[in-house]
Amino acid sequence: MLNHDMVGHLLLFLSIASIIKAIVITISSLIVIVILYHIIYYLYSFKLKYNLKGNSTFTREKYPFVSIHLPIRSEPVDLVKQFIENIKEMNYPTSAFELLILSDDDENYVESIRKLIKGYVENGLNIRVLFRSSHRGFKAGALNHLLYESRGEYIVVFDVDSKPSPNFLARTIDYLESNKEFAALTVKWKPYNALSTPISEAQAVSLNFLSRILFDGREALGSPIFLTGNGCVIRKNVLKDVGGWPENTLIEDVDLSIKLLINGNRIKYLYDVELPVEVPETYYALKKQQKRWVYGATQVFINNFWSIIKSNIPLRWKFEIIFHVIQYHTLLFNVVLIALSLSSLALGFDVLLMNLYCLIFLIPFISIYALVYYHSTQDVITHSRIKRIVDIGRNAAVSGALALVVFTSLLKAFLKLKEQWHVTPKGKSSNKFRSIEKSEAMLGAICYLASIVMVLRGYILSAICLLLFGLPCIYVLIKTMSNKW
Repeated sequence: MLNHDMVGHLLLFLSIASIIKAIVITISSLIVIVILYHIIYYLYSFKLKYNLKGNSTFTREKYPFVSIHLPIRSEPVDLVKQFIENIKEMNYPTSAFELLILSDDDENYVESIRKLIKGYVENGLNIRVLFRSSHRGFKAGALNHLLYESRGEYIVVFDVDSKPSPNFLARTIDYLESNKEFAALTVKWKPYNALSTPISEAQAVSLNFLSRILFDGREALGSPIFLTGNGCVIRKNVLKDVGGWPENTLIEDVDLSIKLLINGNRIKYLYDVELPVEVPETYYALKKQQKRWVYGATQVFINNFWSIIKSNIPLRWKFEIIFHVIQYHTLLFNVVLIALSLSSLALGFDVLLMNLYCLIFLIPFISIYALVYYHSTQDVITHSRIKRIVDIGRNAAVSGALALVVFTSLLKAFLKLKEQWHVTPKGKSSNKFRSIEKSEAMLGAICYLASIVMVLRGYILSAICLLLFGLPCIYVLIKTMSNKW
């Protein structure tokens, strides 16, 4: 017969097992939803039929005045010069646009930018360099400062690393002039440094895949479009009506998009207007970028959830908007699996083996997703199938190694702990920022040491899981130590 202690232990075991099972089923279901969502939108991206209304050129009477905003902070002067050179080549009258550059760096840096623009101003280019003494509001604060200094009907925002084509203003402004129902638009990003380093190549592949899903597929299905903070065009009166750029978040473009959408404004995605941009070239730069994006996405979710729910937009749009900002959080599956595997040591049984059916259930979905991802790589890498597979593996390794970054950034956002705005290192200067990644080394060491103990105890499935998650961390550590990443 069972005594009271045995019954108590049995009930405790069943309770713990039920909680773990609920966690695994919930996470597995979320992953399946994300996979299906991505696959559907990827397939629809091929049905995108773009039809520009209006011409890509104006008669002189139709040129609206445009304010181009370039917020900078400690950016390489050569990148600023490169950007101005691109603006100088615009097929748009110089009398119909202004370039406003704002820096909150020290006065010596600002003075170097003023010296840089002197020759361009003398040759008729309308450029002003503005200075603010505080970093309040980070990039959003800088953009709001520029907003109230602007004379244009339209606001165009760029990052310093972008290389807009000569027809950029003509194409985008013409579309908004011909389609008054849209408050703003964004364009297609195209990495120009895709083949510079292994990291930039992998990121170019990833960016192409996500662009097909989040922009091409959404546009094809008539779903809500989000602005990108680089290459977006907004009507100034609309921007002022919603209170300018939100300064309480690290990803002001997504936050502003939500405010525009829930207030009944529409955003257009111009598929055939490309903006060459720079993707991170080192793991350090990528980590800085992803840290800010994860923290910012969580901020946006917390700050806007109830506003989205209470808004009068269609129910499908509410789901789409919420789903857009929480997609990053699916990467927490890596952290959950690691935690569940480690819990086997404390609970005295192989936790993953008990939930093996869920893991088996995920295999076909993950396999199909991998095939779709592989198919998308041909847009970037056209000459080598092996190289495509290598880049998929490289992105998988990076995602695994960033698990701890995702978790800590999300936790900080939920606890409302402050996070600083980190400028992603760009250009030649990005190669100066290479470091041995200590957090990845720590996570890799924990996974491998724990897996050895689990093998000795017979928890084979949890041991295999920890080995698989430790591998990306060690791989990243080796690459950063050898200065290859």
